[in-house]
Amino acid sequence: MNLIKVLVLNVTLAVACSAQAIGTTGVSGDFNGHHYVELEDSSWGDAEAAAVSLGGHLVSINGQSENEFVRQVFGSGTWIGLMRIADGGDTFVWSSGDALGYTNWSSFEPNNSGGHENAVELYSDGTWNDLGAEQLRRGIVEISPVPEPSVGIMLVAGLGIVGAMARRRQKAA
Repeated sequence: MNLIKVLVLNVTLAVACSAQAIGTTGVSGDFNGHHYVELEDSSWGDAEAAAVSLGGHLVSINGQSENEFVRQVFGSGTWIGLMRIADGGDTFVWSSGDALGYTNWSSFEPNNSGGHENAVELYSDGTWNDLGAEQLRRGIVEISPVPEPSVGIMLVAGLGIVGAMARRRQKAA
């Protein structure tokens, strides 16, 4: 599993170096505590790099309900974060590094037609198709929530600031 994470990181870094500025379409939504944003048309690699620049990755679909949410909100012809790790290979991984548990391939997919279908798009019926990564599709970015600081951390930080201010006052007096 660590090898897969290293491969995902290397691919992510490689595409981040070549990314062009890609805007968002204005379509977004929230599901299960995560925020989703739609990107303008781009290649899979440029979409993933743009997703990373926004603080996320192309969407990792981890269940039927999330798949249906993405289909309903963003429609078809969209990049998801699933990618083949080697030309012609049978292993797919999420660009986020999430474990691949759920899949929803269309009939006779993935088929690697032409030998270089290493990226994955969402069809209008919610099924998935492997496709050449150079094709232009709208990317769906998934941004995980940033954990809020706990009350205890905030209290300690506040007491530290109050203590520092008290010491400054003592030195000044």
